[in-house]
Amino acid sequence: MPHPSFIAPWPLLRALHAAAAALCLCACALPLQAQPFETLELSVTGTVNVNRNLLHEFWRAEPGGGLNVTTPFYLGFAEAGGLLHRYGVQTGAVPRFDALLVYAGWGLRLRLAPRLTWQNGFRVGNYRMMFDDDTFAGVRNESELALSLHSSLSLRLSGRMAVRVSGSYTKVFTFLRLKLFHVSAGVTYRMRTPEWLREFLR
Repeated sequence: MPHPSFIAPWPLLRALHAAAAALCLCACALPLQAQPFETLELSVTGTVNVNRNLLHEFWRAEPGGGLNVTTPFYLGFAEAGGLLHRYGVQTGAVPRFDALLVYAGWGLRLRLAPRLTWQNGFRVGNYRMMFDDDTFAGVRNESELALSLHSSLSLRLSGRMAVRVSGSYTKVFTFLRLKLFHVSAGVTYRMRTPEWLREFLR
């Protein structure tokens, strides 16, 4: 099976640099902060791979979805979650596959307006590719380290509900690196962390 190389176009590199600069800006701007583990924010999102490179000559990116949990940390915010994407085939020479990214992350959050917040951070996780046939022995399932930079805007609709749009740049450490840019949108529900869970996390 081919292992295409993946080269991010210049606009995505500029976006990556902007996200890194935003993280530094948040660090210097007295970021929005609550007590550690005081609340949990549960997010459900739809997501799509929007960049195009050699990967997409063999596979067709299809819409996916994600789940995310975010909580205040001692500095910034901690998060954990997963993203599932499907890739159909562009050519009969390769099998289709599903890609599951499971990650943990950290970021800083800055209030831009009374109801608008901006969060930037990084994620570390496992990118698992599950191919749907046995044509290529030994690679039906493949798991690799993945690193991401992530930036999101959240508009609070009420004390508990918000809508969120975000972008993430992910590098997957396959033999030839995968470089993927995803755009996501969804809803977030905030609640107080149960006391027993707060004590456990502390």
